[in-house]
Amino acid sequence: MQLQLIITTPNGIFFNEKVDIVTVVTAGGHIGIQYGHQPLISTIEISELHINTEGHKDYRICSINGGLLYVEKDKANIITGAIEFKEDIDIEKARREHDYLVEILSNSKNKDSDYFRNELKLKKVINRLKISSNSTQSPKK
Repeated sequence: MQLQLIITTPNGIFFNEKVDIVTVVTAGGHIGIQYGHQPLISTIEISELHINTEGHKDYRICSINGGLLYVEKDKANIITGAIEFKEDIDIEKARREHDYLVEILSNSKNKDSDYFRNELKLKKVINRLKISSNSTQSPKK
C-alpha cells in the first residue's frame, strides 16, 4: 500500500501522487512517513525533502521553505510557502540572491524586522544552494 502525498503552495498543488515514503525534517528531527503512519501534526523546517515513488530507485529531492505537515493513516498533507525539485533550482538566480542578501545583512546597522526577514530569506537561499550542489542523483521524469 502507498501513501497519498499532497503538497500545496500558495500557487496551488505542487505534488499529488501515491508514494512509498516521504522524508521530512520537523522540529523534532528527520522522520519518514509511509502508509499506516500514526496521525501526526508538525512543523517542517527549511530543509531538504525526499520523495520515493514506486518505480524509482532514487528519491526525488526537493528544497522546502518550511511548512506544516498533517498525517493520517493513508495520506500526508504538506502546506508550504515554497518548494521546488532539485533539478528545477535556478542556481545562478540563487547565487545572486545570496550575494545580495549577504551584502544587505552585512551593511545593516540594527537588527530590525527587515534584518530578520532578510536573514530568513538568506536561510532559504542557502538551503536551495546546498540542495542544488548535493551530488545525490534524482530520477528523471
